[in-house]
Amino acid sequence: MATDATRHPVGAGLRVMLILLACLATVATSTSSPDMPDLPQVSAVDHHLLRQMLGDAITPTAFLQHYYRQDLLHIPAIATKKSADLWASDSWFEDLKHVDALLAETLVQFHDDDNVFVLRNNKARSQTINTTDWSVQGPRFYAEGQSAVIRREFQDVPQSPFEHMLLDVFGASEVTAHAYISAPHALALPPHTDQYDVVVVQVFGHKEWTICTGTNDSSADWPEATPAQLAQIYELEISNPEGCRNWAIKDLERMHCRQLTLRENDILYLPKALIHFATTNDNITSAHVTYSIDRDEASWRDVIETACWQSQHPLCAVVSQVLAGLDHSALGLPWIQLAHEPMGGLETSCATANDLVRSYHPYSLRSLMKAQTFSALPAYVTPHDMNMFLARLADCNATMGVDEKGHPVSMTQLIINRKALDLLHPTPSRNRRDVAWTAPCNSKGGVCTGCNGRSCDDSCNSGETCDNYGCDSSCNSGDDSCDNSCDGTCNTCTGGCDTYACNTAACAAGYYKFTNDITNQGCQVCQTGKYQEATHNSWSCKNCAAGTYASTTGRTSCTACPGGQFQTATGQSSCKSCSSYGTVCDSGQYQGGCTGSTPGSCYTCSSGTYQNANSHRAASCKTCAACGIGKYYGCTITAGTTCSVC
Repeated sequence: MATDATRHPVGAGLRVMLILLACLATVATSTSSPDMPDLPQVSAVDHHLLRQMLGDAITPTAFLQHYYRQDLLHIPAIATKKSADLWASDSWFEDLKHVDALLAETLVQFHDDDNVFVLRNNKARSQTINTTDWSVQGPRFYAEGQSAVIRREFQDVPQSPFEHMLLDVFGASEVTAHAYISAPHALALPPHTDQYDVVVVQVFGHKEWTICTGTNDSSADWPEATPAQLAQIYELEISNPEGCRNWAIKDLERMHCRQLTLRENDILYLPKALIHFATTNDNITSAHVTYSIDRDEASWRDVIETACWQSQHPLCAVVSQVLAGLDHSALGLPWIQLAHEPMGGLETSCATANDLVRSYHPYSLRSLMKAQTFSALPAYVTPHDMNMFLARLADCNATMGVDEKGHPVSMTQLIINRKALDLLHPTPSRNRRDVAWTAPCNSKGGVCTGCNGRSCDDSCNSGETCDNYGCDSSCNSGDDSCDNSCDGTCNTCTGGCDTYACNTAACAAGYYKFTNDITNQGCQVCQTGKYQEATHNSWSCKNCAAGTYASTTGRTSCTACPGGQFQTATGQSSCKSCSSYGTVCDSGQYQGGCTGSTPGSCYTCSSGTYQNANSHRAASCKTCAACGIGKYYGCTITAGTTCSVC
C-alpha cells in the first residue's frame, strides 16, 4: 500500500511548493495585543521607504511577486532620483561620499576592534592594523588595493530608518548594515553565498559584480524554479542550507553567471544562496552598504519547531529529528523561507503553515513523519493523536505559549513578531508528560481488542500498554502489534510479535518491505534511482549501479546511460551530459570514451586535425582545410590557419 509521500512524488510536490512560494496573496492583515510588543501595522506594499527604494523601476507589488526570494533586481540610480526620503534614511548614505574622512575617524576609534573595523587585502584576507594615522595607512590602502569593512551592529548606535523598513517589510529576525570601502583593484570578499537575502546600496564610485547560480544535475528536475530557488535547492543538496560558503573562481566556470556594474546610487537586491563577488577597476574607489535580511529564528522551520516545543507535546522530538533531516534535501526549500509574508499577510502565512504541516505533499510534516520508523515515535501515540497534534500545530490561532505576564501567545504572533519569543514561557498542556503515559484502556486495567480498537476487557495486566495501533486479542505483555485483520496487505506478526512491527509478506518486483510498519502500509514502491528485480523479502530496494539510472518509481531494473551521457555515482535518477559535465580538455585535445560510468579522457588530435578551444568538452577535433594549388595550410593540433601562398 502506498504512503502519502509515494502518491505525491517529490518533483510534483515541490512544483506545487514553488507555485505556492511565487503566488502571494494581495491583502495583508495583522493582529496585536496590548500586552505584547507592537506588531507590524503597515502593509509592505504601502511602506513609503520601500516605494522610494524601488522608485520608478518597479512597483512594490511587482517586486514582491516576481523578484523577492526568486531573483536579483538591479535598480538604477535614475529610478530613485526623486526619492529624497530614501537618501535621508541612513547617515551612511552621506558619510560614505567622504571616504577618507570616514576611514580616518573609524581608524582612530576602532583600530583595535575587529568586530567593527577590518582591513582586507586584494585577495580578501584580513590585514593587521599597525597605525591609527590615516595619513600613514591611507597610501598603503590605495596602493595595495585594500578594502575596509565597517560593521554597524557592533557599534553603540541606533538602527537607521532604512534598516527598520527592511525589518518591517520582510519580517526578518534582524537586519545588519555593513559598509564596504574599496580602493582600485580590490576584492573584499571571495565568491560566496550568504545566510540571508541582501540589499546593496552603492553610495560612491562603482563596482563590478558577478552573480552565479549554483546548479547540479538535479536542476533539470525543476524547470519552474527561479534562479534563487535553484540556488537554494543546490545548497540543500550539498548539505549547506545555511550558506556562508566560499567558492574558488574556477568553481564558477560551470555555473550560469551574470555580470553587472553598480554605479553611484544604484541598488541591488540579492536573494539567499546566489553566489556573488565584487571588484573595483583602475582608478576607481567604491563605497557601498550591504543590508542583511536575516532568517535566523524567523524561518518556517524555526517558527514551527519553536511552537511545537512550547506546546511540550511528546512528538516534538520527532518533529525536530524530521526537520533536521531536511538539511540535505530539496524538500527543505519551503522550510528555510521567512515565515512572514510581505503580501497576503497572515492569510497567506497561515495557509502556508497548514500546507507545511498537514498537506499530503512530500515536504509536509504529515508525510515526513509517516515515513519515520516506529522506533522514532512514542509507543502510546495513536493515529488520532497524530492528527490532533498536526491540526493544532497548523492552527494560527492556537496558543503556543504565554508571555511573562501570563497572556497567551499564538502562532500568529510568532509569525509576525519574533520578539514574542523573548517573552515566551512554557504553556501548561494536557500533552505534557512528567511520567510515562498510559493509554486509557490500560489505565482501567483492560486490554484493547480487535485492530485499532478502543474496546477493553479486564484481562490486561496493569503493566501492559495498549496504544490503539491494534493490539491482538491476546495482548501479550509488550505486544502492541497487529493481527491479520489490520490490513489486507499486512500478514500476522511473527512469533512473540516483533516490537511494534508488522511484517509484510514477500513483496513484488519494484517494491520493498516497509521497516517497522506501524501503520500497516504494506509493500512500498522503490523510489527513483533504485530497483528490485524479483519477488523478495528485503527491507530496501537496490541502488542503480554507476552507468545506469532509474527516472521513475517502481523499477524492476535500471537503464543504461544513453550515448553522450554518463553517471559515476550509484542510486541516481538521471545521467549527466558528456558535453556539459564530462572531462574538460585543453587545446590540441578532444574528449573521448565518455560513456557508462566514466566521464571520458582527453586524447591528442590526430594528424590533419586541430582543436583551438581551451577548457572544452568537444568530442572531436576539427579537420584542417585543404588548400588549392600553390598554397599551403599551416595547421597544428592547437590551431588552424588560413591558406597561404607558397
